Amino acid sequence: MTTILELIRKNLLEKIHDFYSGKFPSGTEILSLKVDINQISSGFDLNKEKLYVWFLSQNREEKFFWANKENSYYMAGLSVFSVYRNFPREDLAGVIRHLYTLSEKHQEIRKYPLRFWGTMDFSYFHDGQDPHKEYGADLSGLWEDYPRIIFFLPRIVLVKNRDHFSLELFLSPEDTESYAQGLVDSLRWEYDETRFRELNEASLGTFTREYITSRNEWSFLMDNSMKALASPSDLQKVVLARALKLTFDSAIDPISIFYRLTKNRPQSIRFYFQFGEKMAFMGATPERLYARNGQTLHTEAIAGTRARGDKPEKDILLQKELLSSLKDSREHSLVIQSIEESLTPLCENIQIAKTRILQLRNVMHLQTPIQCRIKNTIFDDDLLRAMHPTAAIGGYPRKNAVSFINENEDFPRGWYASPIGWLEHAESEFNVAIRSGLLREKSLFLFGGAGIIQESNESEEWNEIENKINSFLNSITEVFS
Repeated sequence: MTTILELIRKNLLEKIHDFYSGKFPSGTEILSLKVDINQISSGFDLNKEKLYVWFLSQNREEKFFWANKENSYYMAGLSVFSVYRNFPREDLAGVIRHLYTLSEKHQEIRKYPLRFWGTMDFSYFHDGQDPHKEYGADLSGLWEDYPRIIFFLPRIVLVKNRDHFSLELFLSPEDTESYAQGLVDSLRWEYDETRFRELNEASLGTFTREYITSRNEWSFLMDNSMKALASPSDLQKVVLARALKLTFDSAIDPISIFYRLTKNRPQSIRFYFQFGEKMAFMGATPERLYARNGQTLHTEAIAGTRARGDKPEKDILLQKELLSSLKDSREHSLVIQSIEESLTPLCENIQIAKTRILQLRNVMHLQTPIQCRIKNTIFDDDLLRAMHPTAAIGGYPRKNAVSFINENEDFPRGWYASPIGWLEHAESEFNVAIRSGLLREKSLFLFGGAGIIQESNESEEWNEIENKINSFLNSITEVFS
């Protein structure tokens, strides 16, 4: 009996043959062949979960995944096709304009735009850590395989857009028909039921925990931050981060970690970037840096945190406590202020909504939606440069806060808390890569941060970061063990 995967393969091979027979338009440096899975799946049950497990279990070193918090859009990608990486800051505007051109040209020919994915180092726009600064043996090379900045297009993409599924293969004009057919034939076109059961049932095994920042080191870091906040400098808030290292008995499959994370965090934006075997950066973030649709921009201030209560009545009390907290209100106001100051030169008609509670599985936050109209001369490079990092993950003022972070934190942030997302010529969305982790062989590094102002309490901020790190840790252990 023919399976849905065999039908997808057959349809894709037919499209390759038709394209090289001259039946499809070309005229661009990026060619694409798309299979409408819904169109060929009549009589089949499209199991979204199995489809993505099949795709991400392929034998490829480079794998990618993205899901929005509305769960209306999923993207899974295999292999890097078109890539722009490690270029200097002054070239960012030119790279992004070029990506716009490719996206718009593709829409003219194929009736839909190209979507490029990307992220960058936390300090890409600012002076980074001192290159001579000493970290522990495990930390000096923590991000050595990850570019300072990257925008890319995967070679093969599986997309769910609302209830519509498609599989797309990208080619260059130099690729031959036999090469394209070889790409298709190199995939495994059958479900691996054993793999599916393993992801749902198998334990990750035992692991040890090691704080990269010990409790004593945290006290020292807090003392330094309090001195800086009380000094005549302009620093009003700094976001300090910690890392927890988990060491497993043996190397862990990155997909097994991410599968658990994404199943347990459906209300977050989930991302997964794997550029080598047994290593990946992944997370489930609640925080959007910005979303651009034409000239309309949506962003948000998220700052101020409480752990969730164990009962609904306790949750209500904690919500009231968070909303009435002078310390959290001041911290949150600094984030709103920093975003408004960043957007004022770029936007018109800035609208700041009423502050509300954002309730997640383990924690709750103060959240204030913000909207504006972008000026016609403003593009994504301007927005990224102006908005990252916000006071929610860097501090305020930005330059002072980032300098303090680079001088005092005891691990390199790398992609942690950086913009991560996608862009087309008419739309884009970048989120903040928090609630994230970096897997390298059998070591998983989990990151978390807390906003520090003069009213902050050392123990409370330590516990806040614990709750944030545990939101990741619990997601990968509690249900599947």
